Amino acid sequence: MTVPVETPRVSQQFEMTTPVESEVGETGATTVRFFLPRRFTLESAPDPVDDRVRLVVLPEQRFAIMNFSGSRSQQVLSARLEQIHEALGALDLNPKRSSERAFFYDPPWTLP
Repeated sequence: MTVPVETPRVSQQFEMTTPVESEVGETGATTVRFFLPRRFTLESAPDPVDDRVRLVVLPEQRFAIMNFSGSRSQQVLSARLEQIHEALGALDLNPKRSSERAFFYDPPWTLP
C-alpha cells in the first residue's frame, strides 16, 4: 500500500497510517486492517467503493511495540514476542498473550 491514498468516489486525498494488520482466516481468506488518520470519523471518512470493505470504530487499546527489520517468519515473530514479554515483565506489566498481534509496514520502495 503506498501513501497517500486517493479515494476516487469522493475525490479526496489523505495519508494512510501505518501499520497494516493482516490475518488469514480458517477459509484461507485474508483480512487486512488499515488505520485511518485520527481526523476522520465514521461520518467524515470516505465511503468504501468495495462492498467487502467495512469502516469500524475499535475501542481504545494500549500496545507494546518493537520495531525490527528482516524476516517475518513465525520463528522470528515468536522470538520478538518473547523479548517484548521480558521487557514488560521487568516493568511489572503482564499483557494478555491471547491478544498478541503483529503489524507490518513496508514503504513503497521495498522490493517484494
